[in-house]
Amino acid sequence: MERGEERGEGREEAEKREEERRAVFDYKRIQMIVFHVCRGDDVVLHPGNQRRYYPVSYYVKNMNSSKLSNPNHYVFLLTDDARVINEAHEFFPDMNFKYFDRPRHNGSNNGTVWENQTPSRNPASEVIVLVAAFELAQECSAIVWSSSGFAQYMYNQMLLANPSVESYRVDDDGSQIHSSAYNTTESDLENYLNELRRNSSGIF
Repeated sequence: MERGEERGEGREEAEKREEERRAVFDYKRIQMIVFHVCRGDDVVLHPGNQRRYYPVSYYVKNMNSSKLSNPNHYVFLLTDDARVINEAHEFFPDMNFKYFDRPRHNGSNNGTVWENQTPSRNPASEVIVLVAAFELAQECSAIVWSSSGFAQYMYNQMLLANPSVESYRVDDDGSQIHSSAYNTTESDLENYLNELRRNSSGIF
């Protein structure tokens, strides 16, 4: 087989996978808000001076209340941490979450994320996911995020597509983005979630 044919098959496969993802979201006909939850990779990229892990509840609290009360509104959940998805379904079972079915890290993977920055071990697949994420985000009406170059670029692209897009920050309190105070952020988050599990009165 010629190299050109090989590359052609690769393109066809990529296009097919992107079409499948779009079909899953049916993104032209639903209302969505983006949650960009940045966790796993950043913890090991800044040793001794880490980023805080924000629980999913912080994102929910920061979203527009009218969207929160709308049963037909969806949350497009973008994250590098598989535990974010489990957390979202556990604490907010009545919310409509959409996300890519793809390999993800589990938190910091005991500090091994730096050694394996592509959890699928397939760079081409990771690029396809990123492109699809940017396209889908531009169809969303709002984004809830924390400081991140990736999220900032995504928000800028959303603004180009829709100047009235809403933005909500979970870390918009003047606190440092990276700090040694967050060195135990992974265990701190787990302790927080365990406390919520013991508290029958709920999150809000």
